[in-house]
Amino acid sequence: MTATVPLSTNTTDLIPLEIYEHIISFLDDRSSLKSCSLTCKSWHLTSWKLLFGECAILIHRNNIDKFLEIVERDAHSVTIIRFIRKLRIEQGGSPRVPLGEQTSDSGTFRYDEYLPRLVGFLSVRNLRLGWIRGDTTSITADSLRTNFGAVTTLELNSVIFSSHVHFFDMLHALPQLAVLGLSGFHFNSGRSGDDARNAVALDETPKPPQLQELYCNVSGEDIEDFLFTWIAYHGPIPVRVLAVGLLSQQCNSSISRFLTSSGPTIETVKIWEAAVSEDFDLSPCTSLRTLRMGWVHFEPAFPEGSVTFVTDIVRTVTSPFINEITVILVPLEEIHLRALDWEALLYVLQRPLFKNLQRFCFAVEHDEVKITRELETIITSAAASETLPFEPKDVFQVVGWSVSVNRGQW
Repeated sequence: MTATVPLSTNTTDLIPLEIYEHIISFLDDRSSLKSCSLTCKSWHLTSWKLLFGECAILIHRNNIDKFLEIVERDAHSVTIIRFIRKLRIEQGGSPRVPLGEQTSDSGTFRYDEYLPRLVGFLSVRNLRLGWIRGDTTSITADSLRTNFGAVTTLELNSVIFSSHVHFFDMLHALPQLAVLGLSGFHFNSGRSGDDARNAVALDETPKPPQLQELYCNVSGEDIEDFLFTWIAYHGPIPVRVLAVGLLSQQCNSSISRFLTSSGPTIETVKIWEAAVSEDFDLSPCTSLRTLRMGWVHFEPAFPEGSVTFVTDIVRTVTSPFINEITVILVPLEEIHLRALDWEALLYVLQRPLFKNLQRFCFAVEHDEVKITRELETIITSAAASETLPFEPKDVFQVVGWSVSVNRGQW
């Protein structure tokens, strides 16, 4: 028997709704059911559970009307609606709307108009809302509470709220929310002159949900500063995974204050934007096991030992449980890696708390073989004068990495 070749992630992760419906339309046909001895009603429903257990359904302006037809059918007979676990709703199908501008595209659906009509999603646990452009009010939050109350993971992707109130209302409409992802996120219609930190007094804000995972990939310093100041103001949350960008010293200070209260439960920290290390402190994260940093850039003009970001961050680690550190390096050539302050980094790694370190991984996007050879030379030379609590050749490694393959997951 020929071995089954698994489908690629790109194929299985997001399959068009129309393909599912086409397959299912044949299964519903009596003649098809009679001609296939393996197909019975119990298999039919079980197959739906398997089919929609991991794959995501994408709804956008071009297929929303067709999807609503399925929703209407679900009121009279069982359809795929009841089995979808991952749902992505966004105003796709046209170029991104610029910040602060409204779209005149008649094909754009408004969240307040369509979300109340999306009923029956009893199984949805993972929900992504994308390209919101000031078209949400309390109606959106009410619809989430009524139709998607079982959601545990919410991702807001390229979202512009007309008011911070809509953001808070949306979070509290999902009582089981445990995972929150923010990417391309703005308040006050994205107006550049409006600072999110001045939008509302902290004593007028509601408490944040008890998140276990928080992914904050925002570009606005004021947004990031406000979010972590808001969470810290209301006390600790039981977060285990934190992904964040270090955009400025002020943002880092806010994140560090957040870590002071919520850090003890954190096991994984991912740094998306390795811009500024000042005032960022991981010492409260006493349960930290995994630390990942990216992207550390190098330029030909950088002197040897001048890039200190990695060392600055690793120096603040206090957890004896740390067993993995990953750094995404972006050198133009392998020789530029010498700009990293290797001696200082290896000196920090002498501390006994790193004795359980199993993997210190350098991820690169190109020239993996050349960079591996260069790193071996650098580390061997630098480690000769240091006493590390682990065997360098067993712990240090180089792996390939790219946005297209890893899709931002690392």
